Amino acid sequence: MTDVLNSSDLGLIVPSHVESHLLCVEGVEISLAIKRDDLIHPLISGNKWRKLQYFLAQADLAKTDTLMSLGGAYSNHLLALAALAKSTGRQSIGYLRGEERREPNPYERWLSQLGMQLQYVDRTQFRDKERLYQQMAVQHAHAWLVPEGGDPLPDHRQVAALLDEQSMAYDHLLLSCGTGSMLKALARGMAERAMQTRLYGICAVQHPAFMQQLTLACRMHYANTLVVGNPAKTRFGKLHPSMLAMAKTCLEQTGIAPDPVYDSALLLYLLQCHRDGSIKAHEKVLWVHSGGCLGWAGYSSESHELFGL
Repeated sequence: MTDVLNSSDLGLIVPSHVESHLLCVEGVEISLAIKRDDLIHPLISGNKWRKLQYFLAQADLAKTDTLMSLGGAYSNHLLALAALAKSTGRQSIGYLRGEERREPNPYERWLSQLGMQLQYVDRTQFRDKERLYQQMAVQHAHAWLVPEGGDPLPDHRQVAALLDEQSMAYDHLLLSCGTGSMLKALARGMAERAMQTRLYGICAVQHPAFMQQLTLACRMHYANTLVVGNPAKTRFGKLHPSMLAMAKTCLEQTGIAPDPVYDSALLLYLLQCHRDGSIKAHEKVLWVHSGGCLGWAGYSSESHELFGL
């Protein structure tokens, strides 16, 4: 097997660079720096590489050449895992929430073209993760199981290393949250570095119990953490008109396409903070952009409106 931890061999651009931009939204000027983790790799982008390298090292130690994980529709995590497995000469297995008896969508075809063996599970099975993980381990005992979204992480330090990749100090650091594994890793890293920056995790869902649990897990290490939900208050995967409008504004003014579900919510929250004064105009803001533009494939009419595709 190849040495998967050598990022240059995989064509990964690490560390990622930071760009400065000015967004003008509904009369509000938002000055922010953007950490371009989305450019680390076209498929293995953002926090996916930062998290998956731990599990690849574990698979090496276990001498297994098969990686296995699970994800929902248009999961960036599964796509990154499939691409990384193919790039390093490994096999991959993906448990995907959905129904098998239909024509595969473009995303599922991408996974198959990357060599991922797909197993479909219904929503009820997918909801009971503990039981599903047990079934996966029994059915594919030879494969190394990577938890959904890389949560929990075996170690936080490689993810937290992104805090050392820029010289400027920021007043606010924002990132989108799925499982929250990256937010927890950064909270620990910021505590170890005795930082004063306020850390924000913007969740794509309104799930009070999850948000409370994530808040407690982060504040146990770094008290200056705030976990919030999507200001548009939509169900997960549903695009509110304000999210699409924000995505279009960001693309037009910066050339950067935010993820439709996660980052559009983050930018809406950033706008809200400037309006209510919780983030001042003179304060320095860093958005850790973890990629996910491929998620637009799940929104055919919106992606046509946005990109002409």
